[in-house]
Amino acid sequence: MKKPVVWVDMDDTAVDFSKQASIYSNRFPTVQYPQSQAGFFYTMEAKPGFKEAWDTLSEHYDMRFLTRPSMYNAHSYTEKAMWVRDNMGGVEAMEKLFIAPDKSIVKGAYLIDDWDIHGQPDFEGEFIRFGPQGKFESWSRVAEYLIQRLNND
Repeated sequence: MKKPVVWVDMDDTAVDFSKQASIYSNRFPTVQYPQSQAGFFYTMEAKPGFKEAWDTLSEHYDMRFLTRPSMYNAHSYTEKAMWVRDNMGGVEAMEKLFIAPDKSIVKGAYLIDDWDIHGQPDFEGEFIRFGPQGKFESWSRVAEYLIQRLNND
């Protein structure tokens, strides 16, 4: 039996984009878009609890990344792939990375994302809004909810 697909955004969902933007803004104060600098996407930290939630949910779901490329940094494609490779299990983990500007075009059971302006509300499955704007502010809460959904379906 196929596992339900869960798509996970990277920036400010799996990794701490905002913290990285602050660090790079201080490092490059004259640069308008800090994410335009080489190394920005590769050196981001995972959000607290993300890797543990990913591992737990992977037992029951087909976990995948769905991230937008940066319009200000063409290196974002490579750096995001390198981050996944080096932080999530090697080359095999890169097969779980999909990069698309419009998130409504993929199919799956769930999409976990902190934004709702790039096709997320039109996603065919359930859109789980992550972060302070949504009702899922932590990865432990997301994992709890998705495990509970398994038991209710």
